[in-house]
Amino acid sequence: MKKYIALAVVFWFLIPNATNAQLVNKTNLRFSVISPSSSFGSMSGFNRKALNDAVANPGEGDGGLRPFESFDTRTGFGIDLGNIFYINNTTLPENMGIGIDASFLNLNWVRVNNRGLHTNGDEFEFNNHFVTYQLRVGALYTYSPVPDIHFDAVFRWAPTAGMLLGGYNENPAGANRAKDRHLGFGYGLTRFNTGAYVRYNVLTLGFEWDFGGSVFSTRSTDMGSWYSSNVPLNSIRFIFGFNFVRKERAVGRR
Repeated sequence: MKKYIALAVVFWFLIPNATNAQLVNKTNLRFSVISPSSSFGSMSGFNRKALNDAVANPGEGDGGLRPFESFDTRTGFGIDLGNIFYINNTTLPENMGIGIDASFLNLNWVRVNNRGLHTNGDEFEFNNHFVTYQLRVGALYTYSPVPDIHFDAVFRWAPTAGMLLGGYNENPAGANRAKDRHLGFGYGLTRFNTGAYVRYNVLTLGFEWDFGGSVFSTRSTDMGSWYSSNVPLNSIRFIFGFNFVRKERAVGRR
């Protein structure tokens, strides 16, 4: 009997509190640890084009390099600064809210360890560094069971601009060990980001899934042309951050 009384007391406190939950506009500062997909940064399409060009035009193309068909992705890091804006006068219960999640500063860095083959069959490894910048805007849903605790779900359009930089020894061991470097620029207009967060007071924890298409144009120092190819950039992101009140105005029915 005492257990039932205790549960009743708990619900008695929770229910009134839920009806007084305040959903207010916030500024978010989020930090992310990025776990790339197994195909993140794949340059196999780029290399197939370079090899075909080398066959059709001797002396051009890949400089004797064979495709980078194997990839070991590494963890990356990101930072995001944005805002959430709630829509007033909705018909939702007062402890729920819908709005817009938008950020204009989202920077990410991921290192990918690639393996390739020289013309004599020797395997070698090198790193590619991917830096991306995103604009994010999309829909937000929030549920606040008690004050200071908020559960958020978001789905955002995330157009992306990117750059890659890498370098490797273009010749096998024992030969002229000239350093070859390559540079790439890319974009993705059909990229999206979805996430789920829990906010307690000013702290935020959550995860995101970043996915969609992207195209990079890449050129190395021994190639005579730029080569374009789809480059996967999908990743899971684990989020830790802070949120700050923008405007002390409740939304929903009050």
